[in-house]
Amino acid sequence: MLETPRMVIREMCPDDIDAIYKIYEGPSITKYMENLFTDKEEERQYMKDYYEHVYCFYGYGMWVITLKESEEVIGRAGLEYKEGFDGLEIGFMLGKEHQHKGYAYEACKAILEYAKAELEQNEIHAVVHKENHASIALCERLGLHKNSHAKVKEGFCVFSNR
Repeated sequence: MLETPRMVIREMCPDDIDAIYKIYEGPSITKYMENLFTDKEEERQYMKDYYEHVYCFYGYGMWVITLKESEEVIGRAGLEYKEGFDGLEIGFMLGKEHQHKGYAYEACKAILEYAKAELEQNEIHAVVHKENHASIALCERLGLHKNSHAKVKEGFCVFSNR
């Protein structure tokens, strides 16, 4: 789907399941987001359905982030429609050992550029847990601003490029 100087951002496939589960083993990963299915086969089926009903229908979704040199899956990032918002929501997650190296910024910047240029989406949001300071800092670095008017679940805040 997308390339950056250090990464390839592409659609998830069933072969990525083991790598994704390994990333989610760290408790810090699921602190601010939902976990995967306990059964890998359920997750594999979810991924197949996601491919058919999201990627094929919309042309975007949550993608895997891989390192160019090794093809190692290091996280996920992408765009999804979120009910109640104009525009799309950007989401991102990196494995613990790959955080604080600029990968999330590089991936999300490329995704935001793709959303504007290819999808003609000018309004992008990020819903972030209020205690997730690293994600808040990333949103700010990406030029997203806290949207105090957006209504979200308690404990979360919304960032927007508008």
